[in-house]
Amino acid sequence: MRSQAERTNCPTRFGCVPRFYLHLCNGSGFTEDEEGQEFRDTEHAYREAVRGLRDVMTGELMRGEMNLGSFIEIENERHELIRRVDFSEAVRVSNNRGQRPSGG
Repeated sequence: MRSQAERTNCPTRFGCVPRFYLHLCNGSGFTEDEEGQEFRDTEHAYREAVRGLRDVMTGELMRGEMNLGSFIEIENERHELIRRVDFSEAVRVSNNRGQRPSGG
């Protein structure tokens, strides 16, 4: 008897792993993910998009720049947009100033 992976022509024992495309849009323009990546589910694709945005932002900060409008679009294997991940989801920005200790 053949396994489910063999019956569905999927190479893993876990069955088919969906492919997601993570397209980047930032101050440099739009970078299309032409190859895509396999993730277990949408949540894992989202986590990778957040990590990717953080990597892009790190590079921008090293150059003394920051584009707060950056985002990644997540598409499924049919190239249907399933989620947009904005900069604000990748980092928490605050402007809390510390205070100098009083006294002396």
